[in-house]
Order: sequence, then C-alpha cells, then structure tokens
Amino acid sequence: HDETAPVQLFSGGKFHDTLLDAYNYWYGEWEAERMKKYPHLAIRYEDLLFHGEEVSRIACECVGGNLTADFKFESDSAKGSEGLHEGASGLVKALIQYGNPTTRLSGFTARDLSYARKNNATAKLMKEYAYSDPVL
Repeated sequence: HDETAPVQLFSGGKFHDTLLDAYNYWYGEWEAERMKKYPHLAIRYEDLLFHGEEVSRIACECVGGNLTADFKFESDSAKGSEGLHEGASGLVKALIQYGNPTTRLSGFTARDLSYARKNNATAKLMKEYAYSDPVL
C-alpha cells in the first residue's frame, strides 16, 4: 500500500501527508526555535529509564541544583491509569518494551521503519538525540 491519510495537527493547522511528516514538522519547528531562543535541557526517556539516578543527578547539577533525596523509581505509570493514560506503561512494562531490541519496535512494520529511515527530517532528529537506526 502506498496510500496516505492526511494528518492535521490542530484545527485550522497545516495538513501533512503522514503522521511521521506531522511529527517531524511539529518537532522540527520546535527544534529550530529552541536553538535560537531558549536554553533548555532535553533528556531522552530511555536515559531516565535505564540510568535514572545518574541522569537525574547530572540534570540537577546542569541547572545549578543537587539531588536532595534518595533516588527512587516510580514503579507505576507516572501518568496514572485513567482516561487518556489507561494502559500506560509502568516501570517493568517499559523496561521490557524498550530494553529488548526485538520488542522495542513491536507494532511497526518493515515498511514503517523503511519509510522512517528514508525521511530526512527523521534522520536529523535521530542524529540530534543520538538514536541509531533500527535494524530491519
């Protein structure tokens, strides 16, 4: 299938050919603006998941603070489990999902991954956040 379904980010907003194009537009615009105007600290979810205490300590020091309490992982979903967050991952589910290369990409087809790999905007964001290409 080479069919696409137009995606609109918000009412009255620009239409995009695919969800990936919408994502790249949204985050690409944010990246361009933040580079010009806003000092910030971006932390990848996986880094918090696998190196939470170390990343939290470094982040605190980066902004002039210090960890003030013993570090503790939250085992339940930090977002709760109701409404939009119903079925959200807790710590163990997230470790299983993201820690295993064979399950990390579950839900994506080879076509999805191939399309993402060929998309220049995606490649730029992946490089910016030090992600490697998934194995197809």
